[in-house]
Amino acid sequence: MSELVQVKIKGTVVTSRYGALSTGDLLRTDAAFANHLVEECGAAEYVKGNVRGADGVTKKQTQKQKAREERAAAIKVLQDEISTLETEAAGLPQEEPQGLAASLLAKLGIGEKGTARESIQAALEAKRTELAALQA
Repeated sequence: MSELVQVKIKGTVVTSRYGALSTGDLLRTDAAFANHLVEECGAAEYVKGNVRGADGVTKKQTQKQKAREERAAAIKVLQDEISTLETEAAGLPQEEPQGLAASLLAKLGIGEKGTARESIQAALEAKRTELAALQA
């Protein structure tokens, strides 16, 4: 995908590719030619904004899509963590020996208060709250 870059012409410029360009003209061109106009010739300056790539998608649209994908990935991770915690909680007895609770707490990285079941339930609640916030 060839990305288009937008530059603003600073003076009169004659190019074989685009013909004559005047002060203030906005030109969308490939990055190499834009670099030539800006860095080598000093005839233009880069313009910030939504420049479209060859596929017609703006950088802003691409950034939004990336943010959506990252959010979806975070939701998937949270859903997997919740599923794992639910599975572990289902396999625990209501009351367990202190040794088992301590090992599960260490494994889950959760504080030492209450039983492992209570700790897992607290972790589940925290993950569900985090998931709900992401899905909102």
